[in-house]
Amino acid sequence: IEELNLFFYLFNIRNIEKAEVYLDYLINERKEIFDYRDDKNGNLFHLLFARTNYFNIYYVNLDKLLQYIDINHKNNDGDTPLHIGLKEKHNIVDIYKELKQKNYINDKLRNKDNISVRKMYLYKINPQNDNFVYKM
Repeated sequence: IEELNLFFYLFNIRNIEKAEVYLDYLINERKEIFDYRDDKNGNLFHLLFARTNYFNIYYVNLDKLLQYIDINHKNNDGDTPLHIGLKEKHNIVDIYKELKQKNYINDKLRNKDNISVRKMYLYKINPQNDNFVYKM
């Protein structure tokens, strides 16, 4: 649990320089944290997106962080972290857009229910649209 808290803390820092120093600390001193898998083979991003209602990616050097953790990693259910975040009804629409704009995510990846991240995102921004098979 301590390792998870160390990782989650990174997304609560509201200063670019401090976030960079802290990320370097994790990479240099606690690198094993990035290998974490839960009982469904989810990585740290799966946990972050599932358990946290609000977090901030804007101060984190994602270019550096994504060298150590795969944002497109699928768990045993075929869900990527964004599937989890959108499914759990957390407000990650802005985070989705930021990650997509920077080409960090593959939003065409489908889970075991054959639902893509993009389809979940579109439903999230327009839940009244009856053309979606997936209802949250």
